[in-house]
Parts: sequence; structure tokens; C-alpha cells
Amino acid sequence: MRRDNQRWRREHARWQDDVRQWQQESNRLSAVLFRLERAIPDYGDTLKDHAFAILQHDLRLRHHEQKLSASLDNGPPREITREILVAEHREQADHHRGVRRQHENMKKLHREAIREIRRLTSLADDIAQQIKD
Repeated sequence: MRRDNQRWRREHARWQDDVRQWQQESNRLSAVLFRLERAIPDYGDTLKDHAFAILQHDLRLRHHEQKLSASLDNGPPREITREILVAEHREQADHHRGVRRQHENMKKLHREAIREIRRLTSLADDIAQQIKD
């Protein structure tokens, strides 16, 4: 009987260690959730900024197209006009590549974040169900 009691005491001590560890992990998880709650509005602001950059790019592209059409609709442009158009077109191409790169980065970040949020949501649902059972 004493051996049983000793074994139970050791097991009980392990349970207490487990619970202390779980409490520490739970506290760290609460801190992570707090950081996530703060990050979501920041991410929303980043999305708004990106949407605005796309709008600005669209306006810039329309302006470039209008300028190009106005210059070419009257026949072949003079050499100086042609050089200016080519330079502006190169600048527009560089700008477009930059906006494309920003968009691809945002797309990748968004997909990764959503994938992870879905995974964590599913895990939270599973844990909640196990607690109920």
C-alpha cells in the first residue's frame, strides 16, 4: 500500500508540473492573442494603403495612355516628342513593375496569414469541442 501511495504521489507531482507548464503556455498564448488583436487593425491599414496605391497607379496609367494617344493620334511624333514618350513609357513600366511586386508581396502575405488563421480556428474549434465532451 505504501508503494501505491508513493507512486500516486509521484504521479500527482507530475500532474502538478504539467498544469504549471500548461498555465505558463496559456499565459504566453494570451500574450500572442493580444499581439494578434493589435496587428489586425494595422494589417487593415496596410490593405487600405495598398488599395490607394493601386488607385493611384490606375490614375497614372490613364494619364499615360491619354498622353500617348494625344501624341500619336496626330501622326508620327517629332523626334524630341518621341524621345520624351519613350522615356515616360520606361518610367511607367518601372512604376508598374514596382506596384506589381508590392501586390504580389501583399497577396503572399495575405494567403499565408489566412491559411494560418484558418488552421488556428480549426484547432480552437477542436479544443472547444473536446472540452465540452
